[in-house]
Amino acid sequence: MKKSYLIYALIVLGMLSCKKEDFKEKVNSNSTEISNFEETQYKNFKHEIIVYDETNKNYVMYALHSDNMSVITDFLNNNELEISTNNNKQIDIALNSPRESNDEVSLEGEQLESNLIIELVNHSFEANMKFFSLNIKSKGLKNGLFSKAPITYVANTNTQTHIGAIHKGYGYNNMLKYKYKENNWYSTLWKDYEVNGIGNWFIYPGNYGYAHYWDYESRNPKKVAMLVYQDFRQNNYNYYVFYSLDSEYAYSKVCPLGSYDSNNFGECYYGTVPQGSTAFTYNYGAGGTWFMYTFVNGSCPWQPEIESGSDLANCKVVKIPNDAVGKEYIWNRNLLIKSYKFSEL
Repeated sequence: MKKSYLIYALIVLGMLSCKKEDFKEKVNSNSTEISNFEETQYKNFKHEIIVYDETNKNYVMYALHSDNMSVITDFLNNNELEISTNNNKQIDIALNSPRESNDEVSLEGEQLESNLIIELVNHSFEANMKFFSLNIKSKGLKNGLFSKAPITYVANTNTQTHIGAIHKGYGYNNMLKYKYKENNWYSTLWKDYEVNGIGNWFIYPGNYGYAHYWDYESRNPKKVAMLVYQDFRQNNYNYYVFYSLDSEYAYSKVCPLGSYDSNNFGECYYGTVPQGSTAFTYNYGAGGTWFMYTFVNGSCPWQPEIESGSDLANCKVVKIPNDAVGKEYIWNRNLLIKSYKFSEL
């Protein structure tokens, strides 16, 4: 009798072992087993990939999660993941494209639930790299599938990664939501991120509202997630996911003064003071901080603003907005100012 029980136990144990191995194969098919972070198993199936940038020196490790393996397979068969460490290119495209629609995002019922999670597991960058973007590029297959469901992008804050999205400049608007997990051992549930009761943000084609970015440092979470909802009329991915390794480097192209200089990341150019003068800034107290320059033959030949002109000692050019004081600087005779960070918009 004992022998029969022993044989039965061995059979059951063997069956369980086979089932566990089968599940592991489904979850990690063709995987390099790169992730060991806590709670990386969000769905029933997981597939891990490594994506290199255009220099082939920097790479990002992603894990794709879904309750249906065919969702992951179809997504990878029909799309290619690209990362870029040259975000000027992406932002230029977003800013220089005309806006095609002012409508809010039109959602269908099946769009409301995300069936694909793209998790940034880890990355390896050269020391001077502080930000990068992810692009989902269609392979252009005739029988390609495009899911109308939102995609959830997850980042572990131990990689010092902030997250946002940039509109590519064509098609319809996109809607963003953010979630986070608190940084303590007992927090297992995702919480919605809201500001004054608002939990949805929109990004548009064109040069206004083309990007949204969450600087989450004030909440100090252990994980963050961004859900991107696309209009059901959109048939491709018309946005980039923007990651910043340090919020101090997450600059937009929105200028407090002047126009954005695409040749210098995060820099806005206002103008150049006349030859023979010296540029500087001066704080008038209640009158604010101004770009200034010294007299040229006793006069102020360059007066670009209504308020520009002589203060009897020097020439006033333009008042620096109060929320941008400290961003201004001068190079040679050029008046420059840093653009706003995504977190300041």
